[in-house]
Amino acid sequence: LKHQMEAGSDSLIFLGAYARAYYQEQVQGQAPGVPMYVCPLGIEAPGRRMPRGQEEEWQLLSCSALIPLKRVERIIDGLSGIETAKIHWTHIGDGSEAQKIREYAAQRLTCKENIRYSFAGKMEHWQVLQYYETNQVDCFITTSSTEGVPVSVMEAMSYGIPIIGTAVGGIPEMIQGNGILLSRDPSAQEVADALTTVCSMNEQEAGALKGRSYELWKATYDIETIAEKLMDIL
Repeated sequence: LKHQMEAGSDSLIFLGAYARAYYQEQVQGQAPGVPMYVCPLGIEAPGRRMPRGQEEEWQLLSCSALIPLKRVERIIDGLSGIETAKIHWTHIGDGSEAQKIREYAAQRLTCKENIRYSFAGKMEHWQVLQYYETNQVDCFITTSSTEGVPVSVMEAMSYGIPIIGTAVGGIPEMIQGNGILLSRDPSAQEVADALTTVCSMNEQEAGALKGRSYELWKATYDIETIAEKLMDIL
């Protein structure tokens, strides 16, 4: 039905460059059609920039549904390979795999004296933002097997938080000198290495990642910037 949609449209607007490229390859390449633009979703400015962590324990956050395609177990596998760094991992979200993931975390991480973890459960959107406003977050991680242009990553970027994410969907567009881009299907060791690299950075190196995350959000996903871009397109 894509060709019928295209025939009735004056233009198409995609949320990410990867989506436009996919459409060009799979659909428009067969039947060239209307002009195409990229205009991501945007989010409002945060209430603060994330401060530098003051504690010895490093604060890691993930936020997603607990369903198979999000592969949260890859985070657990990565954490199980961390030998010395002290990390507290918090996951926000619930889903069909919740019990299975909790049991897996207990199996892999309970014996790790340097690793703590918390499952915060489902939160409303305002509660997620409140979490960022009132808690320290040193890094955001996603190991999803498929994505669009995830708002959860945008939100972390807006607070100036380094990102670790898999090379799927629009995530490669969101990790440009502000974190570590994993492979599409990372091993436990790859995740562990990325976590070790980020949490062992000195203050100057970590500050550079944090600043870059905020700059990318401001330039690409700030709702004020996006609104102006959309109006220009229209």
